[in-house]
Amino acid sequence: MNEPEPAPTARRLRWVVPVLGIAQIISWGSLYYPIAVLAAAMGRDLDIGEIAIFGSFTVGLFVSGIVAPVAGRLVDTRGGRLTLSCGSALGALALLVLALLVTTMSRRREQKRRQGRVEAKARDAEAGRRFERAESLEEEARRFQEEADRRQAEANRHAEAAQEERSVAEEHAERARKVDPDR
Repeated sequence: MNEPEPAPTARRLRWVVPVLGIAQIISWGSLYYPIAVLAAAMGRDLDIGEIAIFGSFTVGLFVSGIVAPVAGRLVDTRGGRLTLSCGSALGALALLVLALLVTTMSRRREQKRRQGRVEAKARDAEAGRRFERAESLEEEARRFQEEADRRQAEANRHAEAAQEERSVAEEHAERARKVDPDR
């Protein structure tokens, strides 16, 4: 087993304590507090709600509480330097995984947006073609209606002419009977 480290001297503590303080500020500042500032952006980028984000953070704190006794034993047996270094490396790895996840999710969302735009353009093009076809059919229907109206007018003129001819023929027949009653 490792022997415990010798008690630090006052001179050594003058620089160790500020360095440890700065390390703690950086650790807490990069792992604990950013959730309050970054939650909205993370939710937007990951396409998840705030409840899931803060719930995940809570689960992380719960896991930290469970692992704390193990970390404490490691500090007692192996020393604080190794344990803190491993913890910092694990935190950095977690931030890297989060960054990669956000990047991947952002790319997927952008691909979906692009695909949606392509599909919308295709739908617009199809709608344009259908609109043009509808206009063409309406024009053809208008021409057929004009032709039907023209033919109806012609049929009406023929019917009027036939009626006029029938009237004239009846008049002639009536005159002929008056002139020749045997007819």
